Amino acid sequence: MPQGIQLFNFKYKSMEKNSHESFSDGIFRLKKVKRKVSWFMLFLGICLLPGNVFAQEQKVTLDFVDAKVSDVFDEINRQTGLGFVYNRTQLQEINPVTLQVENVTVDAAMSRLLEGTSFEYYFEMGSIVVRRREQPAQQVEERKVAGVVKDEAGNPLPGVAVILKGTTVGTATDVDGKYTLTLPEGNYTLVFSMLGMKVREEVVGNRTEIN
Repeated sequence: MPQGIQLFNFKYKSMEKNSHESFSDGIFRLKKVKRKVSWFMLFLGICLLPGNVFAQEQKVTLDFVDAKVSDVFDEINRQTGLGFVYNRTQLQEINPVTLQVENVTVDAAMSRLLEGTSFEYYFEMGSIVVRRREQPAQQVEERKVAGVVKDEAGNPLPGVAVILKGTTVGTATDVDGKYTLTLPEGNYTLVFSMLGMKVREEVVGNRTEIN
């Protein structure tokens, strides 16, 4: 009976050891796969870069007068095999073009073709992607309006609400009756109000100080 127990323990330990070795082997194989994928992505990037350069440097000869931009794309495709990716509806915004060039690079031809338009292009995977150029966000000019609010006796009034008329944009005067408000450029009216006092409206105009 004791011998049977010893045999059982021996088998259990053997199984545990084999399981550990199998797990380690799996981790090792996973690392090898990751290294192979990394090398493949690097190789792919190296291969694609010269392809884009080659696409740009291909030569074309074009002779178009008052033609559709899409017709020029078709001719470049015929001469070079480069495909085009674009939004056909957006491209209708471009007026008929005139382009007459001889033995120039595709890059130079595309630059001439889209010059003065709201479109840009780039080379990708053996194709030319044409898209509307992103417009930079316009910065809204602002200015500060400041002042002091007092009563008829010349005493400063704290807690007066100073609101941009028709909005919820505003502030309140401090303990010295002073306020500062930042407004976008434009024609606005400030509304001054306080409990127990008559409401006062002031057109801002070009002023930066309203007392």
